[in-house]
Amino acid sequence: MNKFSALIKINFKMMFDLSNKKNKVKSVAFILLMIMAFFPLVGMIFSGVNKLYEALSQINQQGMILGLGISLSALIIFVFGIFYCIGTFYFSMDIENLLYLPLKPSYILGSKFFMVVTYEYMTQLIFFFPILLQYGIKSNLGIIYYFYSIVIFLINPIIPLILASIIVMIIMRFTNVGKNKDKLKIIGWMFSLALAIGINLISQNLATGGYNANELQQLIMQGNNSYATVVANNIFPFAKIATLALLKSNELLGVVYLIMFIAINILFLIIFFYLAEKLYFKGVIGISESNSKRKALSDEELIKSVRRKSHLITYITKEMRILFRTPIYLMNCVIMNFLWPVFFIIPILAKGDMRNSLEVVRGFLNNPNYFKFIIPIFFGGIMFISSSNGIASTAISREGKNVFFNKYIPISYMKIFMAKVMSAILIELTSIISIFVILYLLFKIPIYMIITFLALSIEAILFTSFLGLLIDLSSPKLNWDNEQRAVKQNFNVVIHMILGIVFGVATAMAIIMLEMKSMHGFLFIIILYSALNFGLYYILKNKGTNMLNKIQI
Repeated sequence: MNKFSALIKINFKMMFDLSNKKNKVKSVAFILLMIMAFFPLVGMIFSGVNKLYEALSQINQQGMILGLGISLSALIIFVFGIFYCIGTFYFSMDIENLLYLPLKPSYILGSKFFMVVTYEYMTQLIFFFPILLQYGIKSNLGIIYYFYSIVIFLINPIIPLILASIIVMIIMRFTNVGKNKDKLKIIGWMFSLALAIGINLISQNLATGGYNANELQQLIMQGNNSYATVVANNIFPFAKIATLALLKSNELLGVVYLIMFIAINILFLIIFFYLAEKLYFKGVIGISESNSKRKALSDEELIKSVRRKSHLITYITKEMRILFRTPIYLMNCVIMNFLWPVFFIIPILAKGDMRNSLEVVRGFLNNPNYFKFIIPIFFGGIMFISSSNGIASTAISREGKNVFFNKYIPISYMKIFMAKVMSAILIELTSIISIFVILYLLFKIPIYMIITFLALSIEAILFTSFLGLLIDLSSPKLNWDNEQRAVKQNFNVVIHMILGIVFGVATAMAIIMLEMKSMHGFLFIIILYSALNFGLYYILKNKGTNMLNKIQI
């Protein structure tokens, strides 16, 4: 047990960069800035819960807020837990070193599991904690409710993360074999993600609990929070018990439900540690090994392979290969771009009346009167998507301690910068085009709208790519022992995302509040962001070289 607690301490020091005073100050500043950045979102959640409570309390179904909060947060943790579990369990750079130590697999995996749980506490603080707090305030509940809330807050991520971990362990156990391990690992991760999304889709279909419209109406009108547990249980297993513990917090029955919820979580932890002993080492040993093909080149092939190519094209190719061949970068930077179309279409597919839903959205998109609102909303969405993937904002950080290689190769710094920007643009533009294809196939939007969206997307992607690279150039995260830390624990990604959201929302609000016509709104964005992009390019060209020269490890 001492080894286990020591591993947890070491992992937490690495997680929050607590090795020295300077890093401690940075970590505290990072947490404070994160809290400040999400204040507006937390405020919106408080306001939304307040309005929802007022509406549902009229029919005595306000408990549905707790059911939705607990079950949806668990579902989100499960889906995104796939990313965290694979990256933390299998692709940390310290894994190979830990395997040589006299440690049980359950100790290694358990310590990393609690790291992932800590990540999810941060997510819950933003999305789940406001729901618990606002519900307690609106219901005038006592201290027992808040005590139960803290307990449920702390253990709510455990079951969804264990389910995600078990899926990951089983898949990695059988894909970490053979000659093409890298390909199999990526296929395994894709299968895990597809399974998570499939479960999400099924859960949304089951949200009505199998009731028809009349039965559902009768159940809701019964009051007494009769629908709260139906929603919770059908979105995520065991959420019903946690919901009942809070709803019955002023009764003895509430203690029973809370003990049941704790006991179920303990049971899942026992199963998790047992499976870790059986599966983890078989899936992680040799994880860093890779296979390469040997081929004897003919004279003609050799001459072709060493043919002079453009420096820019060569460096773009190098960037793309790193992004696609490194599993962590592929998962967190590349594939995240292509998940947005999936998230966009799932709510529509989850509805029983899919045809009616398509017709409603199609009518909205094809109505010229709404186009003046569609333009700013679309632009704001693209700004968020393109600023949240981390391709540009980790372009220098991904180099790690090899960053000095860029100072010695016979390529101008500006070509290196543009290659990194172009890599981000190519991937993001491909993702946006996939969204256009979905919009056209599902909603039959006119070609002129697609051309308009494409022009807006190019401006947004150029802006976020230049901005992200400049942010990372100013303070890259180069001292990392795990590729996931270069992406998921990089302060620059957060700054980039916040600035992208701020610029996107400010632009959209300006167009809507000034009541611009669609053409005026379009021209406003094109002119404004063309000027901003030129300004960022000018800064990169004139200041970028000095910024790169000042970088030290």
